Amino acid sequence: MRNFSTIGGNILLGSNVSDLIPILLSLNASLTVLMKNGQTKSVLLRDFYLNNQKAKLDDNEILLNIKISFDSDENSIELIKYFKQSKRKENDYSILNTCFRVLLDKTSFNIKEFDLSLGGIDSSYAVYLKSLNKKYEDRKWGDENVFNQIQQDILDELNSNAIKIESDSVYKKTLALSFFTRFWHQIKKQLNLIDNYSNSDVEELERNLSSGKQEIGDLNENDPHIGNPYPHLASLKQTTGTASYLDDIPKQHNELQIGFVLSRQPHALIKNIDPTRALAIKGVHDFLCHKDLKHNHFGFGNEEIFASEKVNFYGQIIGVIVAETKSLARYAASLVEVEYEPLKPIFTIQEAIENNSFFNYEQKFQKSQFNTSNLDYNSEKFKYFEGKLAIGGQKHFYMETQCCLAIPKREDNEIEVFSSTQNLKDTQNDIARVLELPCNRVLCRVKRMGGAFGGKETRSLPIAIITAAAAQKLNKPVRCVLDRDIDSLTTGGNHPFLGYYKVIVSNDGFIEAYDLDAISNGGFSEDSSLYIMSTCLAQADNIYNFKNFNVRGRVAKTNLCSNTALVLNIFV
Repeated sequence: MRNFSTIGGNILLGSNVSDLIPILLSLNASLTVLMKNGQTKSVLLRDFYLNNQKAKLDDNEILLNIKISFDSDENSIELIKYFKQSKRKENDYSILNTCFRVLLDKTSFNIKEFDLSLGGIDSSYAVYLKSLNKKYEDRKWGDENVFNQIQQDILDELNSNAIKIESDSVYKKTLALSFFTRFWHQIKKQLNLIDNYSNSDVEELERNLSSGKQEIGDLNENDPHIGNPYPHLASLKQTTGTASYLDDIPKQHNELQIGFVLSRQPHALIKNIDPTRALAIKGVHDFLCHKDLKHNHFGFGNEEIFASEKVNFYGQIIGVIVAETKSLARYAASLVEVEYEPLKPIFTIQEAIENNSFFNYEQKFQKSQFNTSNLDYNSEKFKYFEGKLAIGGQKHFYMETQCCLAIPKREDNEIEVFSSTQNLKDTQNDIARVLELPCNRVLCRVKRMGGAFGGKETRSLPIAIITAAAAQKLNKPVRCVLDRDIDSLTTGGNHPFLGYYKVIVSNDGFIEAYDLDAISNGGFSEDSSLYIMSTCLAQADNIYNFKNFNVRGRVAKTNLCSNTALVLNIFV
């Protein structure tokens, strides 16, 4: 990072989640800008950003240096603290970060200046709350009335129209106030203004490593399997690094590698594909697209192996380059020119609702004749609750990415395919169908999958088919091992869900009725989405025996990679 990243680059990027910018804003840093005529000008960082996050720097200007001035008054104390909350403790973007600065009178501890900057609170840029700077002048640090006033003023500022909090607004506002609470008490402790305090208010809470204990019960002489802890058969090999994965298979004679030509549009018509520049490179053997396959569909029959006339998500496979090395194949693939005619994309469940974009499917489960529209919500016999719950999707993130090795045989046009897949049957059937071979000519093997979690049930199929098709066409072994970025782009994950619920509870605490509208984001194709929705609804009552139970499910059709298997009970 030292060779590529700079403080100046971080400032000019102006990211709303930068760890550095809130600190510089609270410290009132100034920037020296070198102009084309050789002269310089000074600009305060607080005045540097436009509302669209773009820095006020012309094309012929360069950021020369950053200056930070600390208070040198012997009668003052300057105290600065930075707080950050992210989804994990190390190496992650901020959910919210804050920098507090306070300048106090050395004797009375009265406030002279108070500065607060926040990153991640606004969707566009880091925020400096200018109105707070002199507002508490001559008010004593440690006075609970001052503490309460500052908290209320921070909340009022965050509720103002000037700040655009687009997600988790309540959580982020609460987080900002909790950071201030910690700052307030830490300064009180530092100034010996506090005797008793809660560690949660002042100290960083460290979480020890978790531990577990296995209760295996009493040994049974008649059955040696009871009471004995048996390890997973492959656990020793995996934990010691001796387990062999697909890419550990030695390189074959004349083996070639695959590089992917992926869509750079989320939704567009394909006007033209030109691989000329790529094919001119020495070591590049071929380019494959939909024209090279007589049968260009896989799985449930509604998804193309290669996009032919239209792309439906950013990262959809349009074609592949087959070359002598992986790096050459990937570089050559970047030279393939694709001409698009963009179409309007749909990304979220809410956008799908607004555009009525759903797969032709609706599942219902109902118990009794309950209907929320027929109930008197003003009745004193029960309490009525309604709301919505949104759950984000997850990438399966298996240890070994999607991969395949296809080796053509001399005898009877056979082909041997090593695939990291959970779906050996469909791998064999689809390869045989696309290559127009009898199934017994396609020998499929699976060594191990590296933890697939449902992610290699269907999304492994196009990788295996493409690799086998390339091997058959060129009559040479072909290997395809996706890099993590390509895997994440092309293979989808678990489904995001949005649920609208209504619950009727009697005065004695029993749930009288439960009504749910569940919508999942299936991506651009059905894949396993219909099965996943049915499973979700079938489990929606969990362990409860509701007297009145009514759930419905739909699958949104969006311009994202098709989401795939694995579902958890998320609504009860």
